[in-house]
Amino acid sequence: MKNLASEWARLWAVSLADAGLSQLFLSPGSRSTPFAWAMVAEPRVEVTVVMDERSAGFAALGWGKLTGRPAAVLCTSGSAPAHYLPSILEAGYSAAPLLVLTADRPPELMGVAAPQTVNQTQLYGDAVRGFFDPGVPDPHSLHSLRRTAAQCVALCQGPDAGAVHVNLGVRKPFDPAQPTTEAEKTLTANVNRTLSQPITVAPQPTRHVPDDALQKAANSLAESKRGLLIVGPLPLGAVSQQVIADIAASAQVDVYLETTSGLRRAAKQDPLPRYVRNWDVLARAGAFAGSERPDYILQVGLTPTSKGYADLISHGAPIPRDVLCHHSWVDPFNSARQILQGDLEPALQELRSALAREEGTENANETLQKLDQSATEFRDRTRERFAEPGAIAAIASLIPEDSVLVLGNSLPVREIDTFSDGLAAKVSVVSQRGTSGIDGIISGAVGVARACKKTVTVLLGDVSLHHDISGLLLAAGLNTPFVIAVINNEGGRIFDQLPLASNATVAEMAPWLTPHDTDFRHAAALYQLDYREVSDPQEAGSALQAALAKRGATLVEFKVPPSSARDAMEQLLEQVRETIGAVSSP
Repeated sequence: MKNLASEWARLWAVSLADAGLSQLFLSPGSRSTPFAWAMVAEPRVEVTVVMDERSAGFAALGWGKLTGRPAAVLCTSGSAPAHYLPSILEAGYSAAPLLVLTADRPPELMGVAAPQTVNQTQLYGDAVRGFFDPGVPDPHSLHSLRRTAAQCVALCQGPDAGAVHVNLGVRKPFDPAQPTTEAEKTLTANVNRTLSQPITVAPQPTRHVPDDALQKAANSLAESKRGLLIVGPLPLGAVSQQVIADIAASAQVDVYLETTSGLRRAAKQDPLPRYVRNWDVLARAGAFAGSERPDYILQVGLTPTSKGYADLISHGAPIPRDVLCHHSWVDPFNSARQILQGDLEPALQELRSALAREEGTENANETLQKLDQSATEFRDRTRERFAEPGAIAAIASLIPEDSVLVLGNSLPVREIDTFSDGLAAKVSVVSQRGTSGIDGIISGAVGVARACKKTVTVLLGDVSLHHDISGLLLAAGLNTPFVIAVINNEGGRIFDQLPLASNATVAEMAPWLTPHDTDFRHAAALYQLDYREVSDPQEAGSALQAALAKRGATLVEFKVPPSSARDAMEQLLEQVRETIGAVSSP
């Protein structure tokens, strides 16, 4: 039957839409033709064509991170599916939904050196939450294909969200065809009949943290003298700032929020008692030694980026610590007392109710508050002296309310915590802290922009931009404000701050720093993006405001001295250490 492939693909596309799929990032090819044709014809699915499969994978991932629902990617057979692996890994380790559809050759072409044919069975191993192979189109398997569509969309979303791979083998002919023979007309009628039946619904189960485990954490919070509530990377909208504020007020513990939590706001918008804005800097400078060392820690979300937190946990006397996370075993330090997995907001609300200590007069740690204020003053002076911290602060301060910040890894994710004042109200934050990679940042942000239709600001480094240069092509198709703020410090300057750098010459560090001499205005011109260069910190505000005020994508390049970040951090830590020493002296 010449319409077998096209009818099979139609059944698949309509069933996916019935199951709730509404977005597809398509990288066209020959073998995927029937599925692509059917998806384009389905009015409930928006199809975005992306030439580069790796870029498409991250765009779909960004869409899923913002919405909590899977977007799909679709490509042809051969080496093309391999390019989805980086986004699949990030999806799994950050519990973000992603549906991966790969077209494939039929069984008779396997193992005989047929062109564009590789073994795609279980291609991604255990990086995916599930693998489905419906087989080549078969008129006797229509109901099972519709069930597979419902099953894979549901599995993407949880209860442990991640990527799901569906391998779609197909034989020629696979071009769209109208039925002419009786057998072909019967097939079309059977597909219509199958599609007329309601699709299976699988509501997502709630995940409840056991009451006794929450009570144990609540007791530890209430009894602590130097308790710490620290919030790391979170799924978008998973936790409200109010519940964190209520717990902090009731338990009278210190609070530290990383930008990746989506809860870190500008100081004037913070209702949080005992919020230590410079906690990471203070920890790195040694403020929490001796009697100031926390006696209990509740960590919420994935592992914080903070180096100070890692140092605190890894050195000194063990600290009782519980981790409340939305998925996985979150404890790279191998020392947590409890791993509490479940839906975060309900768990925190129960924790708030379980706290034994009644809210009363705040028992402030005056010494810590003074240190925090001093660190803020030092930070302000430091970012005035050094270009990179100044650029980070300017970008963070100008991100408009009710927009989205997509935060790149390496230095930007750390610097925004150290050198900025926080974000405006209702700024959502999307990051890739599952695998903490620097690839796919722009493409992921484009997926975010397509999902939210709001202003999106991307903050990333120059090496990250090199890793996702094809993302600029994808960004060129946007018609909402989309600002790519790239900090160009001539390479991987995070390695400047590692112990290796203190014992090596510049030449010896070159393999790690990956210096380059790129003028990104040419990349912007290649993809027909607007471009602005900022080399004077005084120009940052006007350049960013102009970019944010227009529709479409703008690349804003902040050219800063290569060692600016390292020098700024060294001076800031030195100043804070001197203050800690003065406070600690008898």
